[in-house]
Order: sequence, then structure tokens, then C-alpha cells
Amino acid sequence: MLRVALAVVVAVLTLLPEGANAVAPAGEAPADRLGDADCSGSVNPVDSLLILRQDAALGDVPCADLADVQCDGDIDPVDSLQILRWDGGLSVSQQPGCVAIGEPLTFGPTSYDLIREAFDAGDLTAEESLTYRIFATFGDSRLPAEYQGDDSGVFDGTETVSELAATFDTLSPATQGTLAPFLKSWELPESWFQQRLATPQGVLPPGVPLETIDTSPNVRLWYRTDIPGADAEAAALVAEIDAKIWGDLTGLMGTPQEDSARVPNGGDDRLDILLSGLPNRAYARQDPGCKATSGYIVLGNGYSDKEVVTHEIMHAILFNFEVKEPCQHPEYTWINEATAQWAIDLVYPTGQREWGSLLRPTNALRCFLEHTNQSLESRNDCHEYGAYIFLFYLARFHGNQYVRAVWDSFAGNDSLAGINAALAPLGGLKEVWPKFEMQNFNREPRLEYNQKDSITIRAALEAEEDVTLGGMSQQTYHLRGDADHLGAFLHSYHFADSSIRQVKFTHSLMGQQTAYVRALIKYEGDSTWKDENWTPFPEKKFCYDDAGQKKIEKLVIIISNSEFQNRSHILASDPQPELEVRDQCGMTGTMTGTYHFDEGYHEDWTVTAEIEWIEDPDYFFGCPCRVFFPEGDINWSWDLGWESDYAEPPCHETYSGHFFAGQGLTDKSEQMLFLWEDPENEDQYFLSGRGYIEATWFSTCENGTRTGLTFFDLAAPELDYPTDFPLPTIPVIPHIAPAGGPDCQSSTFPVAADATTISGSCTDLGGLLEYEWNLRLAKASP
Repeated sequence: MLRVALAVVVAVLTLLPEGANAVAPAGEAPADRLGDADCSGSVNPVDSLLILRQDAALGDVPCADLADVQCDGDIDPVDSLQILRWDGGLSVSQQPGCVAIGEPLTFGPTSYDLIREAFDAGDLTAEESLTYRIFATFGDSRLPAEYQGDDSGVFDGTETVSELAATFDTLSPATQGTLAPFLKSWELPESWFQQRLATPQGVLPPGVPLETIDTSPNVRLWYRTDIPGADAEAAALVAEIDAKIWGDLTGLMGTPQEDSARVPNGGDDRLDILLSGLPNRAYARQDPGCKATSGYIVLGNGYSDKEVVTHEIMHAILFNFEVKEPCQHPEYTWINEATAQWAIDLVYPTGQREWGSLLRPTNALRCFLEHTNQSLESRNDCHEYGAYIFLFYLARFHGNQYVRAVWDSFAGNDSLAGINAALAPLGGLKEVWPKFEMQNFNREPRLEYNQKDSITIRAALEAEEDVTLGGMSQQTYHLRGDADHLGAFLHSYHFADSSIRQVKFTHSLMGQQTAYVRALIKYEGDSTWKDENWTPFPEKKFCYDDAGQKKIEKLVIIISNSEFQNRSHILASDPQPELEVRDQCGMTGTMTGTYHFDEGYHEDWTVTAEIEWIEDPDYFFGCPCRVFFPEGDINWSWDLGWESDYAEPPCHETYSGHFFAGQGLTDKSEQMLFLWEDPENEDQYFLSGRGYIEATWFSTCENGTRTGLTFFDLAAPELDYPTDFPLPTIPVIPHIAPAGGPDCQSSTFPVAADATTISGSCTDLGGLLEYEWNLRLAKASP
């Protein structure tokens, strides 16, 4: 029966593409569940098929550490069958103590977490905190019970050992005496290793000799002969190092420094690795010094698999790089950990151990992606490992050489400045960081992480909402824009309310050099998304009454801060960004003008006003008109050409600019819109207005400074008004009527009370100057 069931499943394997996995739904990252082999957040037959594919050498399981549902240390077809039985509601077979299939893997705080919390609360001094973290790293029984946390699957202690080495001289004599053995190589009698195993006479017991594997040209691996199977484990590890790990790492990053200066150095200049057989974390020790030095590696019991070894060998390689900053923890330790974690992806690109650790398979990624506004260089014994995703992005999207370039740049820079310098060919962090944060979204439309490495973990969202008016005429949604340096806030919105007629986004981040506001837009009926930079625009508005304007179905707004020099920098975002929806549109407008003169001279200009016209009923009290003032963005462009006897050689210039409505004006009436009431018809209005823009540029064609640009400037209708009517402070200047045709002086432009658009054109200066405008008024009732 088992053979038949497996045969049926194997027959289906050809229907599943290599690397296929179910994509988790939008929202928070899925929890780790035993049996969730594809990391989708749920357990189903797809997970069973992926296990069989791996067993048939057709591809690796994305979340291998969740696939061993029997908890027997092996992933095989029996695990696949157990998942199928569980999915079918049948009984399953698991090892005692194994978490039930489909149940979340939950972990308590680690020892480091408990120690850090106590330190932050003031219950521990800095020396006590370091001492207890060292005890936790080495599995030392002197760690007080209240700080003994859940350290299952926490494998690396390099950062803490490096901190001890960097700060050792500043510690009190008593603390130095306690912690000095942890900095000693295992060959020395005073080392923690020899003291842990020594007899009361201070020597290793006769049954605990150390042997080495000496066949490798690259490493010398030490193991304890008193541990059954240690020799086979050591031989297999050396074989993997020589066959793959060493070449892949050193081919990109160079070799570790020979340890001839280390005393003792294991007998030769090869990299020394010890399988301690003790419950210590794996770590790489830089010895001596802390710049461009050699090192050695110690692997604790249970931490001798190929991925952990890859991580630690990369540490030893990175010890050989020169760094600018003094030997002070922790300027480069975070990037050291991130790079060592990324090394796992470099060597084993189809595996996913770099996502986390053995028992916490996605922990590192979540520590980073679920805290997007935590700066890149932040450390908490987890975030720095998850920061590997930044190097993953550089390597998979731009090339492995950028990881090497980052480390080469540290000789003259601190960690963040070095990264910026290395990324100069890509535009530095200013260009790279917003693109990286967009990829971290890792949902539609940007699924490259999933496509490149089956990553389904996504950045946590500051907001994820269904946008609706809820029966109101207007609703406002608030966003976060005060991003920390090398941090970001991600927001996602879905629009399904048919009563929405206008969508408006506003922010106050324009002009800040490190701010970036990215908008990903999907319109109804479109299969693709638009990717737009909204940073320069304090307002973006969409009116569904406009011809050709599609309705927004989904909108993603990512606000990021690429600052790397000032590590206390936060984007100034007051007021915070807002997303506003309404059941009607405000007024906006565009105006174009063309001026052609004899002798080949011409000016062409366009003004686009993404503004809202706000009525002020009291500005001209008693006026038979409606008066509006603009709020929002005005963008202009100007093109000048001159080719004549007076211009040698021919000249052509273009200029453009951006203003807020009313900016630079001495009187707000210089930008206003009038709708004059027809005395004979109260439902009829006539258009008139002004629109002076304080645009200044230097024209080399005319060898002088040009100032001012007309948005729209139309003559008022010639209607009879009471003589005591308070005319505008700046009267409308009549234009010269051309010979025939509609002109700006003699023509009037009627606007019906229910108009939704106001369009028109006129000519001036004998036809030399042409105007055309398109204004929108959603509701023009009296």
C-alpha cells in the first residue's frame, strides 16, 4: 500500500516546477510550522511533494528544517507520507517530544535576550552583562538560572567573543581573571577548553586525547577521540570544505591570513578548526589583534554541519581585511555577521539555512524584515544575521563582486561609509537603498526574492488597509514618514469602494536629500504595476472624473531614508503623510501657451497645476462671482528657441520648475479663479482668472534673467456690475484683440453650473500668443 501511495505521488512530481512553493497570503510573515517545507505558512500536500522531489534529487526543500516531521534527523519519503496522512486526518508517527505536524514552532527568549533585558533595566552592569553572555556562549554552568534562556538553534558566538577581545583591557582585574580563559586557544592549559575537561591535577584525562585530520591543504581539523564517530564526522567535514566551501569563499574573498603569528598555531599555517564536543556555540576567534589577522574556529556539539562551518570560515577570511576604525566593538561586527550568514547562500544557493538556524529556520530573516525601520547596522544577536539579505540583494541583483568591494572599502571607511563607497557604481546608498526596500516588500508586484531563492518572508507593513469611505464624503488614512537612517516604512492599500472619486496623497518629505517616497500602483484592469517616484511632489492626486484616468486597485507606498553618515538622523515628517479619499474631485487645471515672433523667435510653455481650488466666499463680499484660490503643486516648463540674424549661433534652451500654489507672491489674488455670474441667468457663469508664477531663470539666449510665467490670465467678461463693487486689487489686464477669431479680449467663456470640465482657448497679440486651458470643477453649483 505504501509503495502504491508513493508511486502515485512520484507520478505527480513532474507537474510541480522546480523550486515551486505556495506563496503565503499578504499580511504578516507566516509562522514556522512543522511540516511547512515550502515556508508558505501552512502545511499541505505541496510540502509532501517537495520532500519527494528532494529525495529524487530534483531540487532542495526551501525550509528543510521544517520538513523533518519525524524529528529523526533525516528528511525522507516517510516524512512525506506522514504529511499526507496528517493532511488526510489519519494518525502519524513522530519521535517523542516532537512538535505536532502543523503546529507553530515557538521559542522562548534566548539567554542573550534575558541578559540584555536585565542590562537595559539597570539590573546588570556592562561587565556583568558581558560576563553572562560569555557564559551563555560557552555553555558555562556559572550562568545564573534567571538568565538561562531558550538557546535551541542559536549557533554563533563570534560577535560576543570579539566584544570580549576588543574590551578586555578595560575590564576590572577580577573580570579579566574570570574571562581570560575564553580568549585562549584550546592548546593552552589555561584555556577554557582544557580547564573544562581537565582533571583536578590540571591535565586532560587519558581518555580525552585530540587527533587531527591532516589531509587537507587548507585546514587542520581537530577532534576528540573519546567521542564515538567524531573521526568520521571530522573526515566528512574536511572533505566538504576542500570540495566546495573553501573554493567558493576564497575565490571571491581571498584566503585567511596564515596563522604563523599565532602562539600556538596548531603546528602549521593552515586554518585550525576544533570540534569541541562541548555545549558551546560555534565561533571564530581573531588572534592576535583585531585588524588583518589570522584566526581559528571552535565548533560546539551539534554545530558542525556544513552551513555553520561555511559561516565560521567566512569569519576567518574577513579577519584578514584591513579596517579604518580602531579595534573597538562593534563598528564592523554587524557586517561581519551579515557577510558570514550570506556566505551560506553563496556556497549553497539552493538551500535556505542562511534564513536562520537549524531549529529556527526563518528567524534571522524575520529579525530583519519584520523590523524595517531598524537601521541596517543594528545588533541584537539576530538582526545583524538577518542583514545578510542586503548582501543577498547586492549579489543576486548586481553581482557578488559588490560584497568583496564592500570589504575592500573598509580600509578607509567606517562600515556604512564603506558600503556607500563600494556602491558608487550603482549610485551609492542614495540610489540603492530605496530599491532594496522595494524588494523587501516581496509581494506582488515585486516577487524577485521569491523567484531567486524561494523566499516567502516579507517585510512587515506599517499599514495594510482596505480603503473605503464608509458612507462618508471623505476619509483620511495616516502613514509614517519619520524613517530612521537606513530604515523604511512600508504601507499597502486596497481600493474596492466604488463611491471613491478622488485619491490624494500628501507628504512633507520633499527637499530632504535622503528621503525617497516610492509608489507602486496597480490600476483596475491592468496586469502590470506602475513604479513612480513621488518624493518631489508634496501632493499626488487622482480624479476619476478625468478623461482616461483609471481607478486605483492597489497602492503601495514605501518611505525610506538612505542617510548613512548621521546615525541619529530621522526624516523630518511633520505633518506625517496622509492618504485621503473623497466622493468628489476638486478643481485642477493645465494651461499651455505658445508665443511665436518674426525672425524665428518662439517661446513654448506649459503649466500643469495639480491643485485643489478652494472657494473663498468672503474674499469679494457682495461680488456676483465665485472666487477660488489654489492649494497644491504647480509645475512649469519653458522652451525658448531663437534662430535669426540676431542669434548667432542658433539658440535653444529649456527650463522647468516646481512651486506650491501661492509661493513667492506678494498678493494671493495673483493666483485666483473667478466664475462671474451672468446677470441675466443665475445658473450661468463666465470664466476669468489670473495665474502668475514666480518662476526665475537665466536665459543665455537673451543674456538676461527672466522672471514670471502666466498660468492663465483671461479678461473678465464685459458685464455691468454695481459701481460700488470692490474690484480685485490687481485688475485683469485686457489683451489686444487679433484680427478675427476667438481672442482673449472679446470672447467670453461660459461655464454651466453643473460643469465638470472647463476648456477653452484664445489668441492674443495678433495671433502671436496662443492660450489653451483645461480646468476641472467637480461641483460648480452656486
